Amino acid sequence: MAAARSSAMSLRSMIRTRIGSNSGIQAMRAGPPNVQSFATACPSVPVEPNTATFGMGCFWGAEAVFSPDRVKGILDTRVGYTGGSKKNPTYNSLGDHTEAIQIQYDPNVISYEKLLDMMFNYHNEYTNSVQCRSAIWFQDETQKEAAASKIEKLSQEKGRNMSIDLAPLGEFYMAEDHNQKYQESNGRDIFELLF
Repeated sequence: MAAARSSAMSLRSMIRTRIGSNSGIQAMRAGPPNVQSFATACPSVPVEPNTATFGMGCFWGAEAVFSPDRVKGILDTRVGYTGGSKKNPTYNSLGDHTEAIQIQYDPNVISYEKLLDMMFNYHNEYTNSVQCRSAIWFQDETQKEAAASKIEKLSQEKGRNMSIDLAPLGEFYMAEDHNQKYQESNGRDIFELLF
């Protein structure tokens, strides 16, 4: 396990920054969903302010990393699918979408830059799967600039490019209920199991 993790970490190399042309950002700014909890909204939901969206491999692991119980300043998380063109994807019919996590956070307690640091510490950029690719979807120019700067800095530090997609956030589709808050609903500490 340690060898596999070390191998995965050593592969955090190739930065393949792709600024997509998805124009769905404006559609996502319709306002917060009319629901009690961030994690119970229905498919194709609008983005809350101060929300980060990352692809980090399996979204169960990503949700464990960014658990509000584990990280001060994170208000809530939800998992779903984004980055593709298929309407209403599901886990068994993703099309060209990627498993993703959305993290709602309090910027007075934790910065977007700190969330990026966490993402880069735990993501697996070495995957051939669209479903589990490493990606950052930005909500606005501030997030875009912060992510691009972080990617460039890490590339320079490592002396190689990192393989991660950077694109504007389009439609975000909620994953099925049984995939939400997986750790909480299964009574297992996924974070300890994975990391």
